[in-house]
Amino acid sequence: MSFDRQYYVNTRDGFTALWKKSEIKDGHAIFKRNYTVKEDGEYYLQYYTEPFSTLEVISPNARYTPILHGEDKEYLISLNSGENEVVVSIPCDSSDVTPYTRLINADGEIVRDDECFSDRDYTATGELKGADAPEDLTAAVGKGFKSFGRFGFSKGDGVLDYSMPAFGIVSRPFISGMPRYKKHAMWSFSLLPDGETESGINMKVYKTPKNEKIDVDWTHTTWRRSLSDGHFISYDYSTISSSLLIETDLDYISLSRMAAIGAYTSATFCFSDSDGESRFVTKTAQDGILYDAERDGELKKNFVILSRQNSFPEVPVLLTLPRSPRSIKRNKNGVRVEFDGSVGFALLTFLYGIEVFDTEDLTRDWYEKAIDKA
Repeated sequence: MSFDRQYYVNTRDGFTALWKKSEIKDGHAIFKRNYTVKEDGEYYLQYYTEPFSTLEVISPNARYTPILHGEDKEYLISLNSGENEVVVSIPCDSSDVTPYTRLINADGEIVRDDECFSDRDYTATGELKGADAPEDLTAAVGKGFKSFGRFGFSKGDGVLDYSMPAFGIVSRPFISGMPRYKKHAMWSFSLLPDGETESGINMKVYKTPKNEKIDVDWTHTTWRRSLSDGHFISYDYSTISSSLLIETDLDYISLSRMAAIGAYTSATFCFSDSDGESRFVTKTAQDGILYDAERDGELKKNFVILSRQNSFPEVPVLLTLPRSPRSIKRNKNGVRVEFDGSVGFALLTFLYGIEVFDTEDLTRDWYEKAIDKA
């Protein structure tokens, strides 16, 4: 993909080196610090070290994530409301190694406490100083020189207008550089089934675990996983198709981890009127229900347009379904499409490619054109 856009983003906002070295143990330096959070939940601990070295989280329980939010490595850690002690370990081959970290919550915001602010970096209200693009900004791929797409990786990273950097994770990295996008998390969401976690790594050859299978050719990747409950799910994405093919024998499809980008609050459906003609209706969720087959009747056409995240950017999604579902539910975290029996397959498509919208753009006229486009 090649396009003439040029962005600047500050990737060091919120990083601090406020760790206390406690001991040297088995060739590693142990560092500790406290993080105070308002809510129980999972948080991303992003890090880099100077000079370059590896960092491992000892406590609390953590798992490595394959760089879902930017260039820095990160761990997903579970924290409790209140003060939490975080302990990390760094090989002490360098006596002057320093860990820099920042904490990001599920809403994509940096968790700031008194320790996170410094007069050098922030104004009195906590706004980052000097956020404008530097004059000596060097244009990169797309603007500085033309580049075709990327394909044929061990798992396939970049396709047309999205990426799958980890199993079941859909991201749109180009949004993170847009000046109006204020989140500190890369625009992304999860298609993982209940109880499943992401896998994959960007910077090294991915060693496929026994429960996964990857098929790659010059145009596409099929990434399949056997689930712990005996079911399966696979994702097929291609440089010659705008749609992501989801195949599974589960009875639902889940779009989750949407708290940071805004879970879709509206959905557009096609029903039959009294004369048997097509009638398109855009519904907002009622008590968390976007669609219920018993309440609304079966769909006449097998697609649904999800819209209205109520923040910039609005990124409408087209779901093409094998048949009319039993229900479509939503909450702050995402959208769940449930069926009677196995799903079989579904297609997920970003209806407008790399184009994004403001909430006020989603007028009646916009929906009419979107329906024609779908």
